[in-house]
Amino acid sequence: QRDEDTWENTEDYNIVGDGASVFAGSSVALNSDGTVLAVYQSGGSTRKISVWKRSGSWSKAFDITNSGFPANTEFKVAISDDGNRIICGGGDGNQEKVWAYDISGGSASQLGDELTGLYGAIDIDSDGSSIAVGHSVNKTVSVYDWGGSSTWELRDNPMTTLTEGIITGTDTNFGMRVSLSKTGNRIAISDPYADGSENVNVGKVHVKDWNGSWVDVGDTIEGAQPNGYLGNAQIKLSKDGTYLVATDGHKTYPANVKIYEGS
Repeated sequence: QRDEDTWENTEDYNIVGDGASVFAGSSVALNSDGTVLAVYQSGGSTRKISVWKRSGSWSKAFDITNSGFPANTEFKVAISDDGNRIICGGGDGNQEKVWAYDISGGSASQLGDELTGLYGAIDIDSDGSSIAVGHSVNKTVSVYDWGGSSTWELRDNPMTTLTEGIITGTDTNFGMRVSLSKTGNRIAISDPYADGSENVNVGKVHVKDWNGSWVDVGDTIEGAQPNGYLGNAQIKLSKDGTYLVATDGHKTYPANVKIYEGS
């Protein structure tokens, strides 16, 4: 919490796991005004998302539990700007799924059916009506829109995956990280193990706009370091989609955070 010119941390704002063997915080998500926080907890038999709300001080509102949540830390959580919609996803090699939940008062209800066969990265647009899911194993990124009934519809054609709603890539680990703009019509996608024009494993980030189909926005961004893996740890678009932040660097090289400006 920021107080005038300093950042303060107090015991009231330290959130710990619900047990000695429970790891809290492998993935966290905070809404736009900092009043709703989602924290993934795993360890032993614990697999849940704890939702905390702030009204003067932080207090846990409730837990989201699901027997399908994986018992590992490779689980991602994202939240809409108003804090009323949460998406989460991950897998343990056998189960690879994405879930969406609506938050109302002191409880959460699952929104639509779970999306199966997907794993990698997730993101949600500002109002929670569109979600992006990266699958770096089969090198695809799927964008879904909420249809207002009971299903998430694959953008452009929900009947098959062989549509423009699936963005396909040819390089290794395409879709490891994804980031949506406020409207969900611009997306950034990392491909951290891609080779460059001169060096190997420099990593690339693709930025695309939706205009009835996905089209490239400018040139593909290419990392500068051999084995630098651009976008491996994280990428993030600004709300208006004009700025992009991407990590660049590996443990054997100086690590950087790079900021790109587009239009």
